[in-house]
Amino acid sequence: MGSREKMDRFRSTALAGKEAAAASDARRWLAELLDPDSFVELGSSQAQSAADGLVTGYGQIDGRMVVVCAQDASAKQGGVGLSHVGRFARSLELALQSGAPLISLLDAGGLLVDEGLPLLTALAGLYQDFSAAREIVPTVAVVLGPCPGSLSFLPAQSDIVIVAEDRGGIYLQGPGITGAEEGKGRSPSDIGGARVHAATSGLATMTAPDAAAALALARQTFALLPDDFTGFATVVGDDDPNRSDACLDELAAALDSGFDTAAVMDAVFDATPALSLWSDYAPELDCRLTTLGGAPVLAVATAGPELGTQAAAKLEKIVALAERFSYPLVTFAHFDGFAAGADADAEGISAAAARMLALFGEMEAVPRVAVVCGRQIGAALLAFNSRLNGADFVFAWPTAEIGLLRPDAAVALYRADELAASSDPIAKRPELEAEYSANEMGAANAVAAGLVDEVILPSATRPRLYSALQTIAGLR
Repeated sequence: MGSREKMDRFRSTALAGKEAAAASDARRWLAELLDPDSFVELGSSQAQSAADGLVTGYGQIDGRMVVVCAQDASAKQGGVGLSHVGRFARSLELALQSGAPLISLLDAGGLLVDEGLPLLTALAGLYQDFSAAREIVPTVAVVLGPCPGSLSFLPAQSDIVIVAEDRGGIYLQGPGITGAEEGKGRSPSDIGGARVHAATSGLATMTAPDAAAALALARQTFALLPDDFTGFATVVGDDDPNRSDACLDELAAALDSGFDTAAVMDAVFDATPALSLWSDYAPELDCRLTTLGGAPVLAVATAGPELGTQAAAKLEKIVALAERFSYPLVTFAHFDGFAAGADADAEGISAAAARMLALFGEMEAVPRVAVVCGRQIGAALLAFNSRLNGADFVFAWPTAEIGLLRPDAAVALYRADELAASSDPIAKRPELEAEYSANEMGAANAVAAGLVDEVILPSATRPRLYSALQTIAGLR
C-alpha cells in the first residue's frame, strides 16, 4: 500500500470513528466537560476504546490540563474487564507524571465475571495505586450512571464526588441483588442513588439533576482545584479583598432571630459562584468552597443550635479536603454546643465531639481563622475551631457570647439560692441570666483571656480575614 493509500485509509477510518463517537455518551460527555478541540485520546484507537468500554486521554478545562477517563456503558453492556482496568491504570500514571488532576466519568454495568480472579487482582492493584495517588494529584469522580460492586471503590476513594440525580448510583452490591435479598421491592435510587449518598452516607460531595448539570458542576469545581498538591499556579481575583459590607452589621443585630449563614458567607467572600459541599449531610454545618481575594478557601458555619454525631463525620471530610488541597479554613460560630440526651449519648455524641476536637488540633499545616458571631460556650468552644484547639487567628463580633456555661445553666448551678429567695423567681431568672452573660461572657472578657485577638465590626470581617490569611501565609 502506498503512502497516499495509507493517508486515504486513515482519513476514512478517522471519519468513521467520529461518526461512531457522535453516538457515544462517553465522548459526548468529554466534549461537554473539556474545552473545545482540546481532547487528545490516548492508549488505543477509537475502535479499541469502544471494545474496552473506556475512553482515556487528556484535555483542558479553562486552559488548564486535566487527565480524563470516561466509561462507555454501550460497550459490552457496561462490563469492565482487564483491558479496561489496564487503560485506567495508565491514565492514573499519566496524571501522576504530569501532576494534573484526574477526572473520572463513571457509568458501568459491573465486572466481566468470565475474566475471573485476574480481573480482581488487577482491580486491587488499581485501587492501591489510586489511593497512593491521592497524595499527589486531585481526583474527581462524576457518577453519571450505575457504579456497582467493587467499582464503587473508585468514587469512594476520590476527593470530590458528583452524582447525577437522574441515573447516577453507587452500590457495593447490585441493586437487583439487594432488592431480592431484602424482598422490599426497593428501586436502585432508594438503595444507592444520589439522594441516599447526599443525605445519608455522605459519599456524594455534590449532586446535580442530570449529566449536563453534573459536568457543568465538574468544570466549576475544577476552577477551584489546585494545579497539583504544590498549590495553585496563579491566583486571580477582581473583587476588592478590603471591601466592607454594612449588611453584616444588620445580620449581627438580628442574630437573636436566627443565624443566616448563607447571607453571611455571601457578604464576606468573593462575588463569584461558590460550591456548597455535603449540603444535605449534617446540615447543621454549612460548608462552602469559595474564594477570598481570588484564592480558594473552605468556609464552615454552624447552621443550627447544636451539632450531632454526623457533624464530626462531615468535619472529617472537610478537614481532609483542606489538608490535601492546602485550603485555608475559615469558620463562623453561633451555636449552643452538642446534642444532648439519652439518644445522643447512645449515638456516640461524646466520641463525636472528642473526634472534632482532635481533628482541629491535628490541623497543623492548614491556616485557620475563626469568627465567633454569637454563642460558643463550653464544649462548643473546646471542640469547634477556636484558640483552644490551635486556630491561628480568632475574631469576635460584638454579639459574641463566649464562656464556660450557658447563662441558664450558670444560674441554676450557682445562683439557685438567690433565685429561690426572690419574691418573684420567674422575673428574677432572666435578670440573673442577663447579669451573668454581661459579666462573664462578653467578647472583651475573651480578649483579656487570650481566646480572641480582636472584637471587630461585622462589616469589617472580609478585610480582617484577608489580612489574617495573608499574615499566616507570610509566616509559613
